[in-house]
Amino acid sequence: MFPPDFIVHPQPWLSKPREDPILIAAIHASRSGQRVNWDMAKEFGACGNWFEAASNQAKDKDGNLLGYGACASNIIGGNGKLGIVLPDNRRPTWGMGFGWLGTWAIDWYAISYELCQATADTPFTDAQYERLAFELWQKHKLYGIRLEFLPYLTQTEAPVPSGITRHDNCANGRAYGKTDPGPLFDEAHLLDRIEFWKRQEGDMTQDWHARRWPSGLLRQVAGHAEAAAGLVDHAWSGTEYAELEHEVRAAAEKLDKARQILRDNGLGPETGDWKVDTF
Repeated sequence: MFPPDFIVHPQPWLSKPREDPILIAAIHASRSGQRVNWDMAKEFGACGNWFEAASNQAKDKDGNLLGYGACASNIIGGNGKLGIVLPDNRRPTWGMGFGWLGTWAIDWYAISYELCQATADTPFTDAQYERLAFELWQKHKLYGIRLEFLPYLTQTEAPVPSGITRHDNCANGRAYGKTDPGPLFDEAHLLDRIEFWKRQEGDMTQDWHARRWPSGLLRQVAGHAEAAAGLVDHAWSGTEYAELEHEVRAAAEKLDKARQILRDNGLGPETGDWKVDTF
């Protein structure tokens, strides 16, 4: 797994320890509503800032704080950058929750992805689909989440099904009038990109990479693996992140192999173009 591009530090009331198995991947879109002097980069920053903001707290009709606020597990920017908001062992207190009386909360069972989208008519980018597809493939391997879109969730199903859902296709979304990610979100394209990552899974081989992306993906893998090596001793140390730390170490172990493939194709670090900034 590529390491995150940054880590959001959410307010403590935005999450709780996870008590239930991870079965679902839930998709949101941010929709700040901004149009003037606004772009995807600003939308990405605004998402992260909102999850870190002290004002992100729900209130009752009398203005009393309720001890929870809006949150998602991850955010994905228009350039494909990933911000981790919550480790997988925590879940949002308010994101894709209950529907009507007698329903279970999707957040109990889901890892959620907030796709940055300023307005409902802002197209999602190829980079967002690519990063989301890659992340879902990784979560499938970790937790067995089924890589197919679920039909409308009444949130009374028993047992809880496994798969991908969207905020506009569940009881919670209907109850609260949610329309994200909306008609511009292309489910078929996302599933196609997941299939791509499935096909390319496994150890990197010189033959395949020389044919496919000798000067693009290899540099990205090498750069991210190198960054991962540093994250092991900093961002991901400690028992709380043991599982993520293992993944990061596995990515770092691929660095030497990637370097050798690059050199074999005349693309070594001496070219001065060894690392890239975005996925």
